[in-house]
Amino acid sequence: SEEVFRKYEHLIGQEVDLTVYRVVEDERGQAALVSGVPTENAVPHITISSTHHTPPAYSNSLVRSTSVTRDTQLDLQGKATVRFVQHQGTR
Repeated sequence: SEEVFRKYEHLIGQEVDLTVYRVVEDERGQAALVSGVPTENAVPHITISSTHHTPPAYSNSLVRSTSVTRDTQLDLQGKATVRFVQHQGTR
């Protein structure tokens, strides 16, 4: 939504520091749980990969599941981008 875009617009192109503290994965995808970056997701994460027929939004479910996890710590720095994903059944 326009409101969400405006909320994070100031981060576009800015350097951000975040910490990856866990990686979750199953046969359909992988995601890294992160801290240090604002998000609208219930569990802040970065989608690492998904199978050809699995949408990246699947990672929202994956990070709340009891999938295979690996505790880890990676300190990352990079430029922020904003991506809006329209979920099926919503406008």
